[in-house]
Amino acid sequence: MTLLRTLGILISKRQVVRLLNDGHDGLRAEARDVLRAGLASAAWITVDDTGARHQAKNGFCTQVGNAHFTWFGTTGSKSRRNFLDLLRAGHGDYVINAAALAYMRERALAAQVIDRLAEHPDRCFADQRAFNAHLEKLRIPSLKVNPDPVLIATEGAKSGRHLGAASRPTASCATR
Repeated sequence: MTLLRTLGILISKRQVVRLLNDGHDGLRAEARDVLRAGLASAAWITVDDTGARHQAKNGFCTQVGNAHFTWFGTTGSKSRRNFLDLLRAGHGDYVINAAALAYMRERALAAQVIDRLAEHPDRCFADQRAFNAHLEKLRIPSLKVNPDPVLIATEGAKSGRHLGAASRPTASCATR
């Protein structure tokens, strides 16, 4: 950056990163792998985000890391669901395991919903479509309970991958 400024070129660090990354999917995959390895091995992480406008659009940059790794992701949302998606580090599956069920309990999901999910033998779903079909099969969307059972079950199933030891697929998920 100092060299560029010395030459009279005014450019932000982020723009330099964009120029380096543009068309380099391998670098994006490497960044994803850094996040996955960091989350799998970290005893703790910190998270921070900041909002910024770029090309007349609001966006958010989220930083995840600790003393051993740092990862940045930029998205158009700052929601809980978006944050859980970032922590999934590119994984698209949904998992019902002890961590997911604990998340649902902490968010005060109705016991009948948790019981339906916990008692069913299907625990791993390839993507959102498969998980939503499972919720429909269990008739969870038609329940009139608070908080929203689909929202909390989905957040829990997303978090099942990355909370605690759940960052590594269980044997039953790995074989499907």
